[in-house]
Amino acid sequence: MRLRILLLCLLVGSALADDRIVKIFQLANRPAEATVEMVRPLLSPEGTVMAETRLNKLVVQDTPEVMAKIETLLSEIDQPAPQVRVFVTMNGVSPVYNSQAGVGVSGQGNRIRVTGNAGITEGTSTSN
Repeated sequence: MRLRILLLCLLVGSALADDRIVKIFQLANRPAEATVEMVRPLLSPEGTVMAETRLNKLVVQDTPEVMAKIETLLSEIDQPAPQVRVFVTMNGVSPVYNSQAGVGVSGQGNRIRVTGNAGITEGTSTSN
């Protein structure tokens, strides 16, 4: 923890030497460590970005112009994952069989998988 505070102080101190500023971004829906790689291409040659993984924050040092671009990027990508609700209706099946059907639905990204006694069906979703 002391090392992180020291690093932050060094960042702030060096930012005072020119027009760079330091900003800490709290991420709500994306891991800070993975977001660093998305922010890095936007940085100026003097800019830096560091992930504080324990608190899920990004510490960024750069010019105000670059910081505005980073704020825009983060507002676009730090969004909650879309929620999917699936309703299944089984017509012509007795209530006893219906309760024992054992249907399972899982998904990751745009992939969805439905499993059950009849087999496995997989598909890919697309957004409109």
